[in-house]
Amino acid sequence: MKLSVFTTIIGVASAFFPSVCAVMPTLEQVKGDIVAVTNLSKNLNEVANGIRFAGDVPRGAPKIANGLSGIIQAVTSALQHYPRSLAGEGNDDSEKHVASRSFAVISRDIDAALDGFPDDAAQQIVAVFVRLVQVHQALLATIIGDHGVIAQVPGPFLEPIRLALVSLEATIDRFALTVVALIPTRQPEGNRGRRMLDDSLAKAVETYSS
Repeated sequence: MKLSVFTTIIGVASAFFPSVCAVMPTLEQVKGDIVAVTNLSKNLNEVANGIRFAGDVPRGAPKIANGLSGIIQAVTSALQHYPRSLAGEGNDDSEKHVASRSFAVISRDIDAALDGFPDDAAQQIVAVFVRLVQVHQALLATIIGDHGVIAQVPGPFLEPIRLALVSLEATIDRFALTVVALIPTRQPEGNRGRRMLDDSLAKAVETYSS
């Protein structure tokens, strides 16, 4: 059986650059990834809300930092389900990325097949994504002190939270970009949610950096 030139090239590209040739996720997978991150954020907010007094902060801060790290790990793991090109290449100047630029034609052909979900599916994704935004904003409001005391108590125990927030800011943004790319008919709602996440995370990072 003869293979087409395109099929052969795709096979080679998959071997050397698997992230370029990632398989399009299913609707349930996308929704499941979003819900998983939402639940982690909700659970961590409950922990954060349990820190009611200044004396609780030194012992509670590590729990917050660990919880944020857990969210980062969950988002990072979820991103493995999606073609890297959905969220753009960012500022990756690694040798692997530079080499992959020679496969630009292949990437365009692959991306052409990734048109995102139809509107009925996009509506379902938007619904769970909006819920994620709401829950995550509530968590960040608790962490920065709008609805709690955590950030109001100075001490070295807050630095791990700051570092986790900085990492979370980049990770969540990439995840949001990926979700928005999957819902072309609902991109205004998706982008609005992404901006809200970005603003909340930027405020949290600023609070812990001052």
